Amino acid sequence: MNTLLHKNFDNGCSLAIGKCEHNSLIYNELQEVEQQELALLTAPHRRAQRTATLHLLHRVLHIPQALYHTPTGQPMLQGNPCCISIAHTRELVAVVAHPTQRVGIDMENKSRNFERVAPRFLSSAERVYLTTNGQYGLAWCAKEAAYKMLPFAAADFAKQMRVLDFEALANSQLYVEAFNNEVTHRIALQTMSVNNHWVVWGVGSTAN
Repeated sequence: MNTLLHKNFDNGCSLAIGKCEHNSLIYNELQEVEQQELALLTAPHRRAQRTATLHLLHRVLHIPQALYHTPTGQPMLQGNPCCISIAHTRELVAVVAHPTQRVGIDMENKSRNFERVAPRFLSSAERVYLTTNGQYGLAWCAKEAAYKMLPFAAADFAKQMRVLDFEALANSQLYVEAFNNEVTHRIALQTMSVNNHWVVWGVGSTAN
């Protein structure tokens, strides 16, 4: 598999991104729960996504514990409290991990058209200062990554989450605010561009 990026950060976070390619060689190295989940995937691109994810997790990030998913789809590691988050498109897969803190990641191809669906995840106020398809794509990734870090379910992205103005983007940063009753959670995120994809991720417990 072609690994495009592997970084270990000072805050303990590890990030790996690779091409979404089927890796038949890794199958025999998988633990039983991983082989069982893989057997349920019949679509070739889904199997490619899963084996690429396992390659990044086990061979690049050197996390040996078996990957499985809860009934709600949350990725977990058997017998390992390490927090992980996974994102993929048809072309790329990304994994971010931290030993103890919540993490979230999302990734989208820049060529995807978000203009038609923007009202579903952006409020009318956000669409005043977010006006281009590229900004819509980044905002979607930011809200998805932040959602994975929240201690509560934000079902309505347009009403319960807000992407702050893109002033911090010059420093490859984005900020999202999420609302739960009267409590506001502010999430700091990092951004990068890889192979014509937006990648947005964050690490750390959310602060009120």
